[in-house]
Amino acid sequence: MADTVAAALKEKLFLGETLFPNSEGYKRSITSWQQSPHRCPAPRPILAVRPRSSRDCALAVKAARDNGLTLTVRCGGHSMEQTFLQDNSLLVDLTLMRGVFVNTDARTASVEGGAMLGDIDAETTLYGLATPLGLARTTGMGLVLHGGFGIASRMYGLSCANILAATLVLADGSVETVSAKKGDQDLFWAVRGAGAALGIVTKLVLQLHDVSDFWGGIVLFKDDEQHDTLRKLLHWQRDHAFPNKQIAMSVYYTCKPGVGRLMMVMMGFFGDKSPEEKARAVQHLRDLEPMQDFLGKMSYLDYQNAHTQFSPTGDDPKPHEFCRSFYGTLTLSQATDEFLKGFIRICDTCPYNKLPATLLMVDACGAAYGQHNGPVGYTADSDFAVLAQPAWTDVHYHEAAAALCEQMKGLLRDAGGLGDMYANVAGPDARLVSRVGGEDNLKRLREVKQRVDPHNVFTAHPFKGL
Repeated sequence: MADTVAAALKEKLFLGETLFPNSEGYKRSITSWQQSPHRCPAPRPILAVRPRSSRDCALAVKAARDNGLTLTVRCGGHSMEQTFLQDNSLLVDLTLMRGVFVNTDARTASVEGGAMLGDIDAETTLYGLATPLGLARTTGMGLVLHGGFGIASRMYGLSCANILAATLVLADGSVETVSAKKGDQDLFWAVRGAGAALGIVTKLVLQLHDVSDFWGGIVLFKDDEQHDTLRKLLHWQRDHAFPNKQIAMSVYYTCKPGVGRLMMVMMGFFGDKSPEEKARAVQHLRDLEPMQDFLGKMSYLDYQNAHTQFSPTGDDPKPHEFCRSFYGTLTLSQATDEFLKGFIRICDTCPYNKLPATLLMVDACGAAYGQHNGPVGYTADSDFAVLAQPAWTDVHYHEAAAALCEQMKGLLRDAGGLGDMYANVAGPDARLVSRVGGEDNLKRLREVKQRVDPHNVFTAHPFKGL
């Protein structure tokens, strides 16, 4: 079958690369950031291709359809459930399509579908501009299409809310460009939250924002036996950072080899205040005697890249490491002292001896997070987010990881929060209606899906049941 598909693509003048299972290129194309405990061993496609253009992508869609193969798409390989890996499939690996082109007058970036977050940050920050993106440089456009957030999201919204236009290869092999002023408006709405379910997105135009005055960085604190510093950080985040939408603040709890348990605070301060005023506003954090303090005026690109040297996992592929996540949101009124005590208890009891690369997080959201128009789980009252992301290598600890996620899920449920609502990290059992932001969005999204992909060609996405 692989030979037949490859020959058909060659006959149609496919200009990309065709990768058979015995090639090094194929091995790179099926590499995932981490393993899913739900899919071990992972399925393997019969063939992988790396297109160079929308036309190449269209040829791949037609080849998969004509030969009865499942079609999957890969960019960065960070899919939590490895949806790009399927048996009896043709894998479209977009990593040859990584161009980023900045229009400084319009403050936009035209981004090819295979671009990584690091590609975009590196190019846009040359001009003092950026769009809200995550921190892992090797993450692909799936993050943007299904929500996406970063240090700039409190000011400038989710990544998907900054999509101004999108070019897609649809299930019939046609190519369509949509925007707020052009093309199918329902399709444009659906792309900004569920893009991978509708076609191969080969280009995005993203809104850029001025980050030339960025002030922020990372502060590291050693945990103490009574978790007093962690408690003070969480309370300051809720009571002081959250009310100021110019301040973005995430509190991570982790364990670093050779150091032990620690808190990593990642902070960004936007707006026109002077560096001295910004420093005074966060002096309370420095009064807590951090072990390392990297706060100050810095380039936005340096901030985006800084976390890798402190993260227990970094951003390189770890095909032998398992990972799962629980992620949810709650309102300010639900982020009570009792809830914060519960989060601290989970940090205290986390079995890092079994789950050594685990991250636990509380993130200040609110502000522009809920200002989007698309099928996304974030609502206008998503004020805080919590994450439990266990990572481990021993297959005997799957249950320990599941138990940690259930603890966080129970804590959020007891507080009245909304769980499993972020498509990029939602588990395999998450309710579809939560991932797309409610029943009305689900109904509209299904109508778009039925119209542009009536035979369900695109199934490798985090919207199971669509």
